[in-house]
Amino acid sequence: MKIVLWNVLRDASVNDIFTGIERIEREHNGIDLLCLCEVTDELLELLKTNGFKTFFQPRGDTSGGLLVAARASLPTIKAIQLSKKRYRYGLHTSEVLLANISAAEPFTLAFTHLTYNRPSRWIQRAREQKMLLSALPRTNCVLIGDLNTYPIELPIPSIISKLKRIGFMPLVKGPTWHSLAKRPIGFAHMQLDHVLGTKDVQRKMNAQILDFHLPSDHSPIVVTVVAS
Repeated sequence: MKIVLWNVLRDASVNDIFTGIERIEREHNGIDLLCLCEVTDELLELLKTNGFKTFFQPRGDTSGGLLVAARASLPTIKAIQLSKKRYRYGLHTSEVLLANISAAEPFTLAFTHLTYNRPSRWIQRAREQKMLLSALPRTNCVLIGDLNTYPIELPIPSIISKLKRIGFMPLVKGPTWHSLAKRPIGFAHMQLDHVLGTKDVQRKMNAQILDFHLPSDHSPIVVTVVAS
């Protein structure tokens, strides 16, 4: 089984994004589940038109939600809200999607996109981290998503360190975000997108950061469920 995580950047061309999805399918002999961040209504309709089954979770009034898509049937999925806050531009929410994966050894796939780590959102980010830790199963679980982890995460302790304390360990490391504009050294290429698993699934999963990202500023990650 192959699962793809990709923040597709809501301002990118949907046709270019779809070309990227087809490239991943071709180079990896098909994919079973697409987990995409920042999906617009336009991209959602394009995927439906091309035969994908979809589960779409908006993020309040903001453009670009969470999408789980498959060419075959979808697993059972439920959404749990992590945070909710109204800003000048409208309502912003954050959710985690929990999918029951029926593999040879079943597991829960948790998929999320956490809030930016900036001063105006520190309270919201702390709240959604607390809710995420509460929502995650402690066994047979893989967490994937754009966690918006920065090299320096003050004053809020790193979500990665919190996840490690409850038994989730990283399955892949390396830059996944590549600035499309000039940034300070150390902030031009960062790992914002992560795959972490509980101890009982770590030996069953391989994760690979792909070596392209355009038209998005994020690299896709392919998670492969291997035979135990």
